[in-house]
Amino acid sequence: MGTAQSIESRGLEFLKNWLVERGRKVEESTDKTFDLIVDGEYAELKAKGNKWDKFDFLSLTENQEAALGGKLKKIFLVLNVNDIKEAKVIEIDAAELRDCKRKTIVHYEWNKGVIAHLCEK
Repeated sequence: MGTAQSIESRGLEFLKNWLVERGRKVEESTDKTFDLIVDGEYAELKAKGNKWDKFDFLSLTENQEAALGGKLKKIFLVLNVNDIKEAKVIEIDAAELRDCKRKTIVHYEWNKGVIAHLCEK
């Protein structure tokens, strides 16, 4: 398991427990674009290994960004996942995030099936 995946997995488990402890209703997402349904609304998790002072950026997919404040209602930022006993949850309203200045970074990717013939040489 890679480091990023491990951070995301640990952050998701921590967030689910944190929400339930506070009386929130947590369900698996019915839409693969989002991580969870919290209190009946779609929510996205962003987990980071370090505390706020080392926070670098929050990124969303194109579909997630387009859904901000519409279908996507909350972003849960879980910080300090590397020290889970000291982890912190920040709940961000998606509509308010939509109104913040952001950078658009485009990247290109090729799926395995498309490049498989290049890797068999």
